[in-house]
Amino acid sequence: MKRKALLAITGCSAKAFETFTARNINPVLVREDRWSDYGLEDAFTLQLMLDASKDTDQGSAYFLARQALDKLQPIDPFAYTGGEEMWVALVRYDWPDAPEGWDCRTVVAGRWSDLRDQTKNFIRDLGSSARASIVMAISATEIAQRVFREARDLGLPEGDEAHSVPEDLSSYPEWFKEDELRRRELLRNWRAARD
Repeated sequence: MKRKALLAITGCSAKAFETFTARNINPVLVREDRWSDYGLEDAFTLQLMLDASKDTDQGSAYFLARQALDKLQPIDPFAYTGGEEMWVALVRYDWPDAPEGWDCRTVVAGRWSDLRDQTKNFIRDLGSSARASIVMAISATEIAQRVFREARDLGLPEGDEAHSVPEDLSSYPEWFKEDELRRRELLRNWRAARD
């Protein structure tokens, strides 16, 4: 999709998009040498930044948006997740023993029930002086669904894309594998009964 469609899907103004680019806090890659083509993942990261900016500073919203897709891996926020809602969270922490220049922010992602454990494990690995101070969580599933709906409503071909799960589930978490294998079995039984 072109920039105009990306902005329409996310509700981002052209001026804000250009400001993000000029300030090096645009979560989508803007290529200077040609017109950029954007995908649903770009719309997702831009929408995530816009939503996060309502509750934190733009730099932190950018930090969250830039890492969200990587932290969600191998799960694609647009793919079926067995009814589980996926979340991304910006964690700020106090760490008196932090090396100089340390940012004291991280991003965690997963099911709601996973965020607490991921945050605790991250803080524990830093050492006894580290403490989580602020956690801001946003539903990645809700943002992905909204972006997908907007693309479909605008008649964009990206709104017709099916985001499937690969055949090999070895890199996925156990809860996801179980749900996906059940779903595949249901589909096989349904197809067999239909034939």
